[in-house]
Amino acid sequence: MDELHRWSRGLRRRARRVWRERFELSAADIERLAECFAAAGLACGAPDESCATTWRRTLLAFGFRAESQRLSLSRGIPSSDHRALAAQHQRLVDVLQRVASLFEGNLQSLPTTLAAHDPRRVAVLDWARALRPPARIADLGCGAGRFLDALRQERPHARLWGLDLAPAMLAQCRRSVTRVAASLLNLPLGDGAFDAVFSVEALEHALRPQAAVMEMLRVLRPGGRLLIIDKNRELQSRCEHEPWERWFALDEVADWLAPHARLERCELLPSDGQAVAPRLFCCWTAIKHE
Repeated sequence: MDELHRWSRGLRRRARRVWRERFELSAADIERLAECFAAAGLACGAPDESCATTWRRTLLAFGFRAESQRLSLSRGIPSSDHRALAAQHQRLVDVLQRVASLFEGNLQSLPTTLAAHDPRRVAVLDWARALRPPARIADLGCGAGRFLDALRQERPHARLWGLDLAPAMLAQCRRSVTRVAASLLNLPLGDGAFDAVFSVEALEHALRPQAAVMEMLRVLRPGGRLLIIDKNRELQSRCEHEPWERWFALDEVADWLAPHARLERCELLPSDGQAVAPRLFCCWTAIKHE
């Protein structure tokens, strides 16, 4: 447990700050609120075009791509229904702003380097060895680009993209990386844009993680390769974490992938004896169905 406490120490300042600010919604609360707003918005419609535009933008931010396209103006809906929808919408906007501000305000506490023996780095490089050059590879939730740096050393001919919600983090990525500011729930990329997609410790922040996995698969070409590394739910209660974070069981993400891809790897990563605690990270690799 000493390694686990050392690892989680870096999160304590951020987590306590958020709790002091009374961030009252858990990951499950946020997901339910977003789904309720999407369903009610489609049923009622927006009161005017300006409101519809704003609501569509929020629906997209939470991964409701189809719902945002179908949202229409209301016809004879009582104003009380729209007031309730407006209140739900404001809570969702507050969630997005709080999450974004936390990452923008705590850049100094986020890691920018990666040890050579880190099991996450080893897993990413092992996964990338099966890719044929010049593969188009996207790191979704790339942060400062530390995994992209490792890939560049091992796969110099790969074409690399880094996507992250925080522009200040993207600014730290190397110029050889194509940088895109975006959330996992609304990737501004075409269907099948990449040969390979990976995400390390980003899914836990996605607010609607299953929808985020579907976005990953959408931008992956048929036959393309996917890698996800994220935290093990068994250890969440023993670590400091953000209120909205959702950690995962191995079979949970595997079940999300199964209808759309052939699962290759589904296992816990080992400890590195230093920064990474035993059983802290789950790893999934898959090949998208043709």
